[in-house]
Amino acid sequence: MAHKNTQTVISEVEELARAGRMKEAMEAAASTPGPAAAILLAGLKRIEEQRIREGALEQAISTTGTIELGFLERGLVILATVANVAPL
Repeated sequence: MAHKNTQTVISEVEELARAGRMKEAMEAAASTPGPAAAILLAGLKRIEEQRIREGALEQAISTTGTIELGFLERGLVILATVANVAPL
């Protein structure tokens, strides 16, 4: 389910951005929960600033990706504990 939602939002945001409808693309990304949408939104915001220097877009996406990865990894400790205890 989450994968389908991610693919849908990526397609929708890409279509809107290619059509020059950046505000709508940002709204679509902002209204969708999850790391992929957050990363897309960071990139779109950087593009919208129109002051993109070399590497700024990549840095915005990379930074947001790192933050989102931290959120995802946070739950792994609990999952690992449950996996270790479950066979007992």
